[in-house]
Amino acid sequence: MSLMSKLLSTTLLLSSLLFATSSEDKVKTFIKTKLEQTDHDIKVKSVILAKKSPLKGYDDWALYFLDVKLTVTKKGITKAAQQTFKVFSNGKMISLELLDINTGESLKYLGYPKFKAKYYTDENLIAGNKNAKHKIAVFSDPLCPFCTRTIPKLIMEATANPDSLALYLYHTPLSMHPAAATLVKCIVAAENKGFKDVALRTYTVDAGKKIKRLPKDKGVMPTFTMGETNEKRILNEFNNALKMNLTIADINSAKVLNHIRKDKKIQDLMLVNSTPTLYVDDVVDPNHIRYNNIRRGK
Repeated sequence: MSLMSKLLSTTLLLSSLLFATSSEDKVKTFIKTKLEQTDHDIKVKSVILAKKSPLKGYDDWALYFLDVKLTVTKKGITKAAQQTFKVFSNGKMISLELLDINTGESLKYLGYPKFKAKYYTDENLIAGNKNAKHKIAVFSDPLCPFCTRTIPKLIMEATANPDSLALYLYHTPLSMHPAAATLVKCIVAAENKGFKDVALRTYTVDAGKKIKRLPKDKGVMPTFTMGETNEKRILNEFNNALKMNLTIADINSAKVLNHIRKDKKIQDLMLVNSTPTLYVDDVVDPNHIRYNNIRRGK
């Protein structure tokens, strides 16, 4: 989950369903106004409607995908940022979430494109059998705290139930974690060299540790420095943590970079901009209800 999403979530949830929209332009104006009202350091440059998906069977409600370009100024330094927001509106109200009262499922699944069979490739399969009854696709950032809790469980469950679950991982490094872009290259390079359980080992490297978040805290620092941008230092952290000896050339090979590009293309086609995003049998599963039903044998 991105910082901008958290910011918008706080604003919208505090005010619940807000009187706001009667047209697509008003939805865009609402997002711009709320962001700038929430944080005066934010200046919204543009809000573009990327996609509007009517929710069939749910009156006039639709899911809006909005591409927002903005700048954030902190301590006199201004940085550009871009974020995609997903909001529901029926022309009179707006909300971050809508749930079906009968199933409990988020209606976001109605607005997302379906996952295509050609995207399930052997190079993305990290656990389970590719001929399993159910296919699970997950978009993830190895430095996302939500992902470090979710991905290991998915891997272990698919490993334990290979005929039922096939787990496919699509690397989605977020800009808010600068080191993640290099770290995913390390993961792919290690897998290409034949190392086993690389994703699981990477995602659980800090499991059980007390992570130091503030200077006054007692504990240990995370193994991977989220804000690091020096590729060599990130690679050294990875090699030391996983006992490997990858080189800069290894993580920048054509095969590795091609894998990352393919993942990014699929991410864009699936309109994914937050992690973890889970697809179950080709359908997005924002609340993991479909996945949990499979686990319960439903």
